[in-house]
Amino acid sequence: VLDKFNALTFISGTLTFNHSFENFKQWFNKDIVFNTYELDTTAVSSNQTTVFIPNDIASYNYKNIDDYVSSIVNYVIEYTTVVESKCLILFTSYKMMHMVQELLNELPEFEDYVILTQQQNQNYKIVQQFNSFSKAILLGTGTFFEGFDFQSNGIKCVMITKLPFMNHNNTKYWLMESEFTSTFKDFVLPDAVTRFRQGLGRLIRNEQDKGIIVSFDDRLIKSNYKQFFEQSLESYRQKKGDIKQFCPLYTS
Repeated sequence: VLDKFNALTFISGTLTFNHSFENFKQWFNKDIVFNTYELDTTAVSSNQTTVFIPNDIASYNYKNIDDYVSSIVNYVIEYTTVVESKCLILFTSYKMMHMVQELLNELPEFEDYVILTQQQNQNYKIVQQFNSFSKAILLGTGTFFEGFDFQSNGIKCVMITKLPFMNHNNTKYWLMESEFTSTFKDFVLPDAVTRFRQGLGRLIRNEQDKGIIVSFDDRLIKSNYKQFFEQSLESYRQKKGDIKQFCPLYTS
């Protein structure tokens, strides 16, 4: 496709990885010449958004998924009870998404909320519904990390249940094994960081938007690769704490 054009311009908030365009460039022939420029959006993001990282939730593993899900729901209750506004919750697995959905539908705190869950080939319709209701909670995976305009009056809230790493059983993962020396370092990690940044981008879409991002996955601050995700947060205010310290972020 590139051979049909004399020049191309790529514009995106997620072209860089670790403040470098090298990961993006590796998808092109080595003889392609690039002129690159990275815009600084620190001033806009830092004044409007806080990233909250709970320290009162145990590290996720498949054995404690019930407790992990309950903790997520407790934070949703804490937020919606006070703010009475909409919330977007992003998942990396349908299993966890449906577990949260079941709890939300059972709890009296959400009786006057519209609970929307991602469905195959229904994304556009669900987004329209989510943006039309003042009190709605949208649960989504994969595609909802990107290309989704979250409309809301007042404060916004996006909750990211786990860092968006590609599943090892994904066909794309195995196809990349033959393309890279280290599949995790050269493809899986940059892909996860990019998707995480796209998730953050669901919140601030214009200069009037303001809100809170909650990231429940403690790998964000405890893993060997945490610095790559932390660089995605450089332009945001950050706070770590328990559920009691969460409330003042959206009531002050």
